[in-house]
Amino acid sequence: GLRRVEALLPQGCEILVYGVKAREEIIRYAREGRIRFEDTVLTDAGFLHGQKPFMVVAATDDHDLNHTIITAAKEIGALAYSVDEPGSSDFAHMAVRDLGGVIQIAVSTGGRSPIIARRVVQDMERCMGEAGITEHTLHARLHGMIRADARERIPTHEGRKAYMRMISSDAEITRMIKENKLKMALKRAMAILEDWA
Repeated sequence: GLRRVEALLPQGCEILVYGVKAREEIIRYAREGRIRFEDTVLTDAGFLHGQKPFMVVAATDDHDLNHTIITAAKEIGALAYSVDEPGSSDFAHMAVRDLGGVIQIAVSTGGRSPIIARRVVQDMERCMGEAGITEHTLHARLHGMIRADARERIPTHEGRKAYMRMISSDAEITRMIKENKLKMALKRAMAILEDWA
């Protein structure tokens, strides 16, 4: 359940988790007000009565209970997903890794093998290494910081795309990013933008 909650958190969803023995992270998210947590033993799908959820994820240790939950969720018009019954689910849950709140890597096997999807994400992380992840994340932050100014000063989509490609491949900006000097990289990107216009 934790991975699914963490995949949904950046999407701005209202998340309600039912269960017992919640992981430390779930309790922390509830304390922070990012989710609601109901500490209760689930024996059936009764918790859905009176609810109008968009999506229901059944992630208990009980296969039969998960099946009961997704059946009841479908009956009330919610999208339903079961961790142990992806073939009966309305959607496939992807293995998602959030990189600094800026980049999300998502891999899906269409429900065929969540273990393999997760392994692919882990392999991608290992190949990139922490330095590569940081570099890509800082580049994405830089693009986010400069995008509004680029839209204002460069009238065409093609021109903005060329500018963004230029700052992505600029050797000085890349060096600054590798040295974790985002403010200096932003100054350089702004200088290039000034010359561009």
